[in-house]
Amino acid sequence: MSSKKAKFFCENCGAEVEQDSRFCKKCGRFFTSVRCPCCGFVGPANIFANGCPKCGYAETGTKNKNNYNIQAKRKNADAPLPIWIYLFTIAVLLGIFSAIVYLYST
Repeated sequence: MSSKKAKFFCENCGAEVEQDSRFCKKCGRFFTSVRCPCCGFVGPANIFANGCPKCGYAETGTKNKNNYNIQAKRKNADAPLPIWIYLFTIAVLLGIFSAIVYLYST
């Protein structure tokens, strides 16, 4: 009986990454969660340690039992960043702008 060990891949470039990686070392994409390439289930990396908790998918090469090829089909590869990143960036920029205006007005 062989045990399955989950492999993790960047959705943006397809490079294999470590389970606890926060960004892809090849393309720099930031990871906020893990998405199963077979069923689309999304969650934290720690629940994917033995494969997808929803469908049981675990990568054993470049194809699974349904001949799903990770390199050929990357869903949401161009998906935007989470909204909190945009809001945080806007808040920081507004803070910097306010500080500059305050310094020049006094």
